[in-house]
Amino acid sequence: MRMAQQRALRWTFLGSGMTHPNFLATVERLSEAGRARVEAIAPMFC
Repeated sequence: MRMAQQRALRWTFLGSGMTHPNFLATVERLSEAGRARVEAIAPMFC
């Protein structure tokens, strides 16, 4: 039960946030390479 809850919380706060278009656009304005890194690691939190 605890593991399922932890995965759900990761998705809710990290996975969904890291894949949100507004967040990605903001990261891209700071660094195009940063956006690529965020997009590469985001699936680990889904």
